[in-house]
Amino acid sequence: QVISGRLVQIANSALYSPATPIRTLSQAIAYVGLDNAKRAFLACGIQRLYAHPRLYAIWQHSIEAAHTAERIAALAGKGEPGEAFLLGLLHDVGALAIGLLREEVYLGIQQLRSNGCDMAVAEKLVCGFDHAKAGAQILKHWKFADDLAHAVQYHHCPEETKSPLASILYLTEFWTNSEEDLPSTARLAAALENTGLTLAQLEAENPRPEGIIAALK
Repeated sequence: QVISGRLVQIANSALYSPATPIRTLSQAIAYVGLDNAKRAFLACGIQRLYAHPRLYAIWQHSIEAAHTAERIAALAGKGEPGEAFLLGLLHDVGALAIGLLREEVYLGIQQLRSNGCDMAVAEKLVCGFDHAKAGAQILKHWKFADDLAHAVQYHHCPEETKSPLASILYLTEFWTNSEEDLPSTARLAAALENTGLTLAQLEAENPRPEGIIAALK
């Protein structure tokens, strides 16, 4: 009911500006389109995982990453864009788990980050593992396909795998300026090679959130 109400709210927003108010779920789906409705239902369902105030920034990044990953996957012609969208929403689910650990763990990571330490490095120093590895374990526990969990685990190190989805996620992080890990020209080159893309193609595509995805942020 909450998710359905959210879609009706979006359909009535300034983004779509219907001539007459949208009153029902079926009207909302017809008005925004089936593909956009699918994206909205998926995003709104996952958003509830990020309800804790600590996790708001992660959710904002995840919704941007979902749109960007989908666009990059379509541009590369490798991987299913729908899967890339889903992984964009869930690629930082490990950070969700780490963010809900003991207060001293959370504060230790935040202190390191405030001193200029990137997220993945800070997590390894405090926890002994980073959110990519934690996220892969969570997806395996949720019975996601092995290749999807693998892509999440290696989305910060595409040079260690031939997974197109892992490289798509790395390029997504690069394009959204996530600053989750140390920048690396070698890793960027590996991700571009694995996807068959160039920086010029990404710049021409400009895969920034728009439409219904922007409304969900």
